[in-house]
Amino acid sequence: MSESKTTAKSIYARLQSVRLELSKKNLKKSGHNTFAKYDYFELGDFLPSLTELCEKHEITPIFNLGESATLTVINSDNTEESIVFTCPIAETGIKGCTSIQNLGGQITYLRRYLYQMAFEIAENDSVDAADPIKRKVAPAPVTTPIATRGQIDQINAEILRTGSELSNILEYAHVDSLSKLTTGQAKDIVSKLKQKPDRDVSTMSPDEVTELMTGEKLERQTA
Repeated sequence: MSESKTTAKSIYARLQSVRLELSKKNLKKSGHNTFAKYDYFELGDFLPSLTELCEKHEITPIFNLGESATLTVINSDNTEESIVFTCPIAETGIKGCTSIQNLGGQITYLRRYLYQMAFEIAENDSVDAADPIKRKVAPAPVTTPIATRGQIDQINAEILRTGSELSNILEYAHVDSLSKLTTGQAKDIVSKLKQKPDRDVSTMSPDEVTELMTGEKLERQTA
């Protein structure tokens, strides 16, 4: 009964049965790419199990190398029924190997890829498994907080109180205007000015006394 059912199955049904049973086997990867650091299936990892299943479901895979590489899966009970899997051939060569050695390596790779394609033997894509290309990303520009209006007012008040020279402060901060100070610079300048003693009011001009009393900004008047 089971034998007649097998005979009646199409090549597609037979192939699918092999795929299903092969997927349930605990296949182990013995190949390892030391450069890209990923494991992969070698032919010897799945061919023994695959050969048994092909025998069981009466299909025959035949590899051929011509203008392209092909793996033809044939219905053993009806040789006119087949499925062909194709893979283009890429010109490759390993430095230090003879032409025969390179050909042998190419055939091994093509057989492995075609068997994996035909019988859906899944593994991580070698491109995905490899370390991603590290792109140099320009760092985001750092935005430095500018001194607040309140900090500038405080500096102006301290300049009036101490009689400090505005030009000296700007030179110290390497800016040409108090409005270009950062919050950190403004904080530092205020701290230093607070350590200075008060200016003798008797040495101030009437305008300077007015500025000190009214809080008018030195920088605004000198602009």
